[in-house]
Amino acid sequence: MFAGRLTKRFLFARAATLLDGCATVATVSQQVSERLSPGSRPSAPAAAPANEQLKVWERNDDGLVLQDGAAVARVARSIVPGGGPHGFMVQGGSRGADLRSFFQGSCSQEMDVLVEAQDTRKLDLAPFLASRAGKDLPASVHQLARLMQRALAGQCDALEVVRLRFRPAYAHQGDFVYEGTSMKRAAWALQDGRVATAFGQARPFQIRYRDMMSVAGVHHVGLCEANPALLIEPMFSNETERRLSPPPSIGNFEMVARDVAPVYAQRCPQATTIRFAISPMPRDLQCVQPGDCFLLARRERDQWVVDRSQMRAYQQRGPVHDANDMLEVLAAGRFDIVADYRQFFSYVLVRVLASHGRICTRYLQHPVKRTTQLVQVTRDRFGAVTREVREQPVEVILERAHLEVFERHAGPAGAWATALALQATLSGAGGRSTADTMDAAMAAAEHLYMLQTQVEAFVGADCLGDRQRTVQDNLLRFSRGQAALTGRYDTRKQRLVRADEAGSSAPVFAGAYRQERARVLQSRPTVVQ
Repeated sequence: MFAGRLTKRFLFARAATLLDGCATVATVSQQVSERLSPGSRPSAPAAAPANEQLKVWERNDDGLVLQDGAAVARVARSIVPGGGPHGFMVQGGSRGADLRSFFQGSCSQEMDVLVEAQDTRKLDLAPFLASRAGKDLPASVHQLARLMQRALAGQCDALEVVRLRFRPAYAHQGDFVYEGTSMKRAAWALQDGRVATAFGQARPFQIRYRDMMSVAGVHHVGLCEANPALLIEPMFSNETERRLSPPPSIGNFEMVARDVAPVYAQRCPQATTIRFAISPMPRDLQCVQPGDCFLLARRERDQWVVDRSQMRAYQQRGPVHDANDMLEVLAAGRFDIVADYRQFFSYVLVRVLASHGRICTRYLQHPVKRTTQLVQVTRDRFGAVTREVREQPVEVILERAHLEVFERHAGPAGAWATALALQATLSGAGGRSTADTMDAAMAAAEHLYMLQTQVEAFVGADCLGDRQRTVQDNLLRFSRGQAALTGRYDTRKQRLVRADEAGSSAPVFAGAYRQERARVLQSRPTVVQ
């Protein structure tokens, strides 16, 4: 019933509650969550009964339904996590005109309403498109906007200003956007444009948004800024969700930024670029430069585009660069460092055990043989095998006690070597010549050969040496989750502290942001979210 998320709109996705006299930014869904049948509506406008005077959060029923001719609106409690005890929503529609409207948030003096045309062919838009004036909007748009204003005013005694935004629900139906302002002091007459009022720029506003596909959300409090910065972080609705929910992915963070940016800009039109810090930083990303980094949302041709150029794939530039480095930290029992290089650890383990079996065969107490063979399988887009290439089988001699660990790490070891070669080849093919691609592939092959040479030199130096026994013991201990052997050998290598371990892409900003948000909220105790 709902349009997909590729439309960039959700029924409940963009709710922004504005603080103490500033607007609640409302969005309009492409579909109301339930169609109100004609039988469920009053046949004509009637005087409000006594219980209609109750606020919707004070009622014990499903809310109330308002009607003005063909326009219908349903007022109900908010069901979105983080909506607060006084949160509510208004779903609206217009029979025949195929208009839909939706509000979600809590009361303030200035509130925004968005009305969308589901099918512009059902509306006479020619006069409006010629003048772009509110007076020429279709009568059905005026009727639904007035009913939404009436629904909001019924819940919010302090309401002074309603901002109207009207546009098509789908871009292919037109690129027009109308913005108008209605004020209580002007008997709610519609004026063109976003008219400046005493309730807008000078007062802090609040945005509360929770992603529908993850726990990522935004809780922002502040004044309008030309170059604002917001924080995207987990917003949990209960302890179970806090314990069990996976951390948001970079895709979740980007979707939140793309959804929240127009909500902020609707309240603060001068903002054309919005920075978003993210927390926690995904483990596969890091900042390009030292210090804080942000997602950047930019408005381009009435669309918001999210740029993550300040972030890049995490690159391990820490203490372990080759096999000699890994053997050194293993001898020292520095499992904290080893844990940052798990796939490379698998590669070194397989190489050490295989080399030991081949070079030190006469010292094996219970030798066993295993044959490995690399099989390259190519599949079509339906999953059917189109090609299968089998490499020459390789025989490996191992100590029987090492067999289970070897077989468990053989797969990750091969995956690491393949990924290294593939990454080097793709980086060499980035728009350059075939020779560059071949050079990059050759460099990867040479690196793998160097790693093998380092391992063989280490193993062949002394088959029964204490250092080799210590390394083998720690290889097995780390693989089995046991405590390390320490104190025999030392290393000056230190673990690389990753940017994401601070919790945020911008830890300095995030700390100050949370403190300021708490200060503003505490200074206004009458506002309950």
